[in-house]
Amino acid sequence: MLYTIGKPSIYEPSLDKDPDASKGISGSVWETFDQARAYRDARARFWNLYCVDANWEQDAEDIGEDFRALTKAGKLIRLDQKTGVPIEED
Repeated sequence: MLYTIGKPSIYEPSLDKDPDASKGISGSVWETFDQARAYRDARARFWNLYCVDANWEQDAEDIGEDFRALTKAGKLIRLDQKTGVPIEED
């Protein structure tokens, strides 16, 4: 699992409409929740954190930043914003 950030006004309606919504190719991802949270807290305080069903080594390309770019779409998963634990959907 990888981690990403996104605007809740875009991501939440997408997930409400389609529980299998995906993060698209070239989207920014981090290897750990703490890395994604630190980036979000420094640069995008009002965005949410999400999990992406993808693999750091196989599905994310180093682009010379402190995050990588997805090389394939990955399912988005809601997270508890404080703990990083995935939120189970009914």
